Amino acid sequence: MPEVPPAGDAWRTVPDAQRHFGVSRQRVHQLIEKGALGDCVRVKTPVGAYWLIPYPFDRQVYPVGRPRQNRE
Repeated sequence: MPEVPPAGDAWRTVPDAQRHFGVSRQRVHQLIEKGALGDCVRVKTPVGAYWLIPYPFDRQVYPVGRPRQNRE
C-alpha cells in the first residue's frame, strides 16, 4: 500500500463515488473489488487506510441476473 496518495487531482474517495453513483458504501467497495471503477489505489495514512478512485468516474457495466433462456 502506498504511504502517500498519488500526485494530481485525478482521484476521488469512496464517499465521492457514493454520491456520484447514488449507491451505498458497500456497493462502491464491491465495484472496487470487481475492478469496475478502474485502477483504484488503497492508501495508508496514520489515521487509517482509504481508497482512491480515478476521476472522472468510469463505471463498467456488468451483466446482472441469470442469462436469458432460449425458448425453442
